[in-house]
Amino acid sequence: MKTQVEIIHPEDTYDLRHRVLRPHQPIADCQYPGDFTGTTFHLGIKGSETFVCIGSFFLEKHMDFQDDTQIRLRGMATDPLLKGKGFGRTLIQAAEEILLQRSAPFIWCYAREKAFDFYTKVGFKFHGPFFELPGIGRHKVMFKHLKNSI
Repeated sequence: MKTQVEIIHPEDTYDLRHRVLRPHQPIADCQYPGDFTGTTFHLGIKGSETFVCIGSFFLEKHMDFQDDTQIRLRGMATDPLLKGKGFGRTLIQAAEEILLQRSAPFIWCYAREKAFDFYTKVGFKFHGPFFELPGIGRHKVMFKHLKNSI
């Protein structure tokens, strides 16, 4: 299977967001505020017919961080049958290259507890206490300062 990362349309993320992140909610909840904003971009890795890994990147500040340009990662998902095959790492590396080109060296997210291992492996650090997102589960803020050599 190819692992080429491509910039995709917001609608291309909805199926995987729904199946992996919000299966008990209506698919309409898979459209996030800011999906269609000009500063937002979405990345995906396509399998034979559908996307197997996706992530969306929003220009959004977190009040606890002082960095001028902050990018929030939302909706990161990999097909459960393909977890552990490097798709997520490949997607994050491609996103980091884009962010550095755009002079946006800081990325943060609300990480689900079950995704902590993945995020720490790709260099994210924890910030703050656990918190609950209703209907979704326990999370922590995680962040990463990007370096010019990826």
